[in-house]
Amino acid sequence: MHNHSNVHYKNSTTKLKSYLEILQNPESIKETLTLLLSHNDSSIQLLVLKQLLKLKIPELNKFEKSLLSFSSDNDFKDEVIKFQISTLSETERKVILPYIIRILNTKLLRKVGKSNRKSLETRRKIVYRFLSKLAHEDLEMFISQVIEPFNLTFEDVENQQILEAKLSHCSFAQYLGFISSIEGIVKQMGSLVQDFLPIFCKILITIFKLSK
Repeated sequence: MHNHSNVHYKNSTTKLKSYLEILQNPESIKETLTLLLSHNDSSIQLLVLKQLLKLKIPELNKFEKSLLSFSSDNDFKDEVIKFQISTLSETERKVILPYIIRILNTKLLRKVGKSNRKSLETRRKIVYRFLSKLAHEDLEMFISQVIEPFNLTFEDVENQQILEAKLSHCSFAQYLGFISSIEGIVKQMGSLVQDFLPIFCKILITIFKLSK
């Protein structure tokens, strides 16, 4: 019993140290909050956004109202229509779009107990309409976030050994979620994502290989 308590204490201390190390580094805080922004519960997403805004990143604070509207299940549809990407400066685009894309990416996911199929399809069409306005380099950000749950980068996909290693640690549910996502992306965005088809195909082929 005493040994078990020591192990528990050591594990708790290690976790606490990790958390404190993150808090000491503003950049680590931003990275962690950015990843948490991918949570598809809008109430959690809202809390994360508020913490991000406390970091006083000028471009984020300038578009605070828009970010909060994109996060809202009720307001994001109107914001998609109102928000004009073309009015962004180059700096604003590079800073703000990754956050907007990350938020909207969560709107493509099914929310347990909240959405029937019809409302989910409507939500997805609205998001794809916005994504279709993106420049190619901005679409890269979207696709990179699509493969992010596999802990994959574009460079990882080029290396078959790394690709198989990372995909082998993923669940069958993650495989199915990815396949469903790709089906929607290709169906709704068509030729806009044709440059990314080799990436999709390589991941899908590897998934099928690992699923045998």
